[in-house]
Amino acid sequence: MREIKFRAWDKREKKMHQGPDSWVAYLNVTGEPGLFGDDVSIIDEHGDECFYSFDEVEVMQYTGLKDKNGKEIYEGDIIDDLEHIDTQDDRGIIRWDKTRARFIVDPLNLEESWHDWEMDELNHSRIVGNIHETPMEDT
Repeated sequence: MREIKFRAWDKREKKMHQGPDSWVAYLNVTGEPGLFGDDVSIIDEHGDECFYSFDEVEVMQYTGLKDKNGKEIYEGDIIDDLEHIDTQDDRGIIRWDKTRARFIVDPLNLEESWHDWEMDELNHSRIVGNIHETPMEDT
């Protein structure tokens, strides 16, 4: 069974909250007003609990998979396909496809040819950044 966990991009502070010292502790997914009217509770690196609305953070789910270095792959991660890589055009972004209810890899360069990546084959890939902390010209 896949471990369910999340990280969150703090839009105000421009930083990622992701374990082990900082993590998403609570998500209000019911649509009803959350604790103190907030939707997301994050434990920061100092152990303090901070409350946010969904407008203030972007929550990204763990796919349950790891890259070739054992690093957990989350939505929004930018990856290289190391088995097929010829150029930087062989990079993709992990996204949730709500029409098919699954994680997918979107190519960064839609003009280039692209092979099908299966999510369960990403153990040969390498995370090179994420959509918030990695400038796209660096990918």
